Amino acid sequence: MAQIRLFGVVGYVYALLNILIAISVAIRCLGSFGSEYENNTVLALKSIFALFCFAFAIMLVIGIKKEKLEYIIVYRIFVLFRSTCGLVYMIINQLIVIVDNANTSSSLVVVFSVLLLIVAVVLFIGFVTIELWVLAGIKSFVELPIEVVKIPAVTPV
Repeated sequence: MAQIRLFGVVGYVYALLNILIAISVAIRCLGSFGSEYENNTVLALKSIFALFCFAFAIMLVIGIKKEKLEYIIVYRIFVLFRSTCGLVYMIINQLIVIVDNANTSSSLVVVFSVLLLIVAVVLFIGFVTIELWVLAGIKSFVELPIEVVKIPAVTPV
């Protein structure tokens, strides 16, 4: 019971970290527009995605504070969508690097790039699993019934 109550605090910290990361990503992307090293379309998509992450993190805070289970469930669906998009983006980027290295360098670099991709995918899936575990704890916290504290009766002496 006490461990489930701890997920309320963990949920607020988790939401705060998501808010801070979303703001920093949006600022970094907006500051990089017009750079010759960054694609403006990708930066625009990352900025929009960061704003969605910000909005959903605010929704998570409201869901915890108002004990709205629906908000937590919608946020969990968003986390799955966000993670799937991030995983696909990471794999495509790394495959482009692998193909580019296959044309220009030795096979050792290609093998190292493939191993790096495998390790990155495993780490990514591990972090998403931890994130989903935290969200399951937050869901359990929100589902927890509120206990009524009874004040002991005072007997006259």
